[in-house]
Amino acid sequence: TPNAATVRGYQMGDPLSWIHWPISARRDSLYVREFDQDAAGDIWILLDCQADVQLGKGAAGTIEQAILLGAALAVQALRKNRAVGLAGYGRSPQIVYTGKGAGQQWRILRALALLDAEGSTSLQAAMQDLSRIAKRGTAVIIITPTGRADWLPELVRLTQRGAESHVVLLDRQSFGGEENSAGLKTAVRQLGFPC
Repeated sequence: TPNAATVRGYQMGDPLSWIHWPISARRDSLYVREFDQDAAGDIWILLDCQADVQLGKGAAGTIEQAILLGAALAVQALRKNRAVGLAGYGRSPQIVYTGKGAGQQWRILRALALLDAEGSTSLQAAMQDLSRIAKRGTAVIIITPTGRADWLPELVRLTQRGAESHVVLLDRQSFGGEENSAGLKTAVRQLGFPC
C-alpha cells in the first residue's frame, strides 16, 4: 500500500526510498515511513514439524494432515494471485520464500513432499526464525498439533512485529493423543487470534 501511517527510526536494511526527509531533517536523525498494512499482503504458512509433538503414522498422522492443509491453503491463495511462502523445520528445513504463480505452487508442493516429522526445532524457535524473514504486513498461518502453550508468547511477539497471525490447531484426541486441545484453543482465542 502507498499510504504511510506513521514514521519510526531508521533501521539497518530499510529501503532508502522509505526515508521521510522532512521529519529526518527536523529531528536530526533518519526516520522512515511505516505503511498501512495491506489486506492482500504476503502469506506465510508455517508447519510445526517437531518430532515430539507429532501423533499417528502415515496418512492418519498429524504431519500428513498438516501437509495436506498447507498444500490446500497455498494453492487456494495462489489461485487468488496472492504471494505465498512456506516454512517447515523438519530434519532438513524447507523454506520457500514468497512468490506468485504456477511455478511457486510447484516449489511449495515439492517442499511439502520433502517435509518430515523428525525435526528438533520447536515451534517457538521456528516462529522466531520466520519473524526475521517475514515482512511487516504479512499474514502467517501456523499449523500445529502441539498441546503445549510455551509458544504463545512468541505468537504475540510475531504480531507485535507486524504480522497477522492465524492458528490451525490439530486436535490431539482426534489423532489418538490423551490431551484435549480445547484448553490451548481457548488460550489462543483469548489472546485475540483466530484458531
